[in-house]
Amino acid sequence: MDKVMVDTWAWLAINHEGDQDHEVAKLANEQLLEKGYIYVTTNFILAETYTFLRRKVYPQRAVEFGREIQQVIEAEAMEWVRNRLSQADSQPLRCLNQVAVQGHDP
Repeated sequence: MDKVMVDTWAWLAINHEGDQDHEVAKLANEQLLEKGYIYVTTNFILAETYTFLRRKVYPQRAVEFGREIQQVIEAEAMEWVRNRLSQADSQPLRCLNQVAVQGHDP
């Protein structure tokens, strides 16, 4: 199964309707999920996203995001890398980030 690395930009754009890239990130998210991609992210990325949502959006959205992520992890629909990224897998990862979504990914 193909995997895609999801960075802070992607999580924020998907989860914050006020983000200028919300619509394009939401569409990319839907397309990747339809194709069966498994998301890979790190504890650092999740912490950064949670903190931003809590401070810049509103605290309740951060709590909802945390619950949603926990459900996805428990359903084994996402890989959560807690230490080093190399532990995720030896295969190359695509990345869902601002550059990739805007069509500039090499």
